[in-house]
Amino acid sequence: GRLPVIFWIYGGGFVNGGASPPTYSGAELAKQGVLFISANYRVGRFGTFAHPALTRANADGGLLGNYGYMDQLAALKWVKRNIAAFGGDPDNVTLVGESAGGMSVHVLVTSPMAKGLFSRAVVMSGGDGGGMGGANLAAAEQVGVTFAAKFGIAATDPDAVRKLRALSSEQVTDGLNMMALFGPPGPRTFASPFADGKLAMDAAAAYKANAFAHVPMMIGATSADIGGRAGPMIAGARNIEAVIAGKGVPVYAYRFSYVAEKQPPAPAGAPVQDGAGHASDIPFFFNTQAIKYEASTTPRDNAMGKAISAYLVNFAKSGNPNGAGLPAWPRYEPAQDEIMDFSASGKAVAGRDPWGSDKGAPR
Repeated sequence: GRLPVIFWIYGGGFVNGGASPPTYSGAELAKQGVLFISANYRVGRFGTFAHPALTRANADGGLLGNYGYMDQLAALKWVKRNIAAFGGDPDNVTLVGESAGGMSVHVLVTSPMAKGLFSRAVVMSGGDGGGMGGANLAAAEQVGVTFAAKFGIAATDPDAVRKLRALSSEQVTDGLNMMALFGPPGPRTFASPFADGKLAMDAAAAYKANAFAHVPMMIGATSADIGGRAGPMIAGARNIEAVIAGKGVPVYAYRFSYVAEKQPPAPAGAPVQDGAGHASDIPFFFNTQAIKYEASTTPRDNAMGKAISAYLVNFAKSGNPNGAGLPAWPRYEPAQDEIMDFSASGKAVAGRDPWGSDKGAPR
């Protein structure tokens, strides 16, 4: 029969990233009976850009600014049309995304334009559906005006679109990198994706309003994720998994607490991290920890990768991560508050979330 499909969406703050890092290889997942596909999407100002002149031109019929999301949607439509020719099942597609990719999964699950293109979803460190902030088209346009002014292009210039398109790729990039996300306050010259009301909804609001695809979801974060226990990743995952599960949708919640046994030396002056850092779970979900840690990889590391990747493949096959030889992973119910902890000891341990009383964003 046709194979279940895993569709991977990488992170990078919507500023950088790509599908090519070797730890993103889907080969080890494919060996377990799925078809793995990933697609590049535009990032930085190529991925998100708005300007009043572009809005007036309206070249994409109401799709404004969120070009990276448009790429993801186009790739999913391609999968629907073509994946059967590669042995995949177009009616069994699982979205998997981490960080900005996880935020993208939230957007796709709540997007009317993505309806029918997937049947399961995995959100790894993707927050609570609020994306990178509550920006809208007007705010993104102002960012575009500020950027264009650097090159002498006035907001009222009737020739603004032509002049913007004449900029070189180096000028459009203009040194933008991840550090800009954490730079000093001031007028921004790059925009993050925003709710446009057509492709991208306000995902957090859509979940609460029950306006989303009711597909099984796996949601979680790492134990030392961005912002700590009450931050946007850990508390955000807790909050949104409760909202989604409260609508009767199957949710499997997790926390990734495992740290590889032999860590590479930290850079001089780097803070000591207690727990599993942001994105450190990716190699284990993909069972590519041996690529990440090379000769330092231990049998315990490999056992963790084997277990987590098996849960992921089971979920892609059936919407339930459980399977033979694996500790039982309970479906999340807000009252019981049980999650699967991929623990520091190297074991998958299910139980009531010990951080359940932590205060984060309101549910």
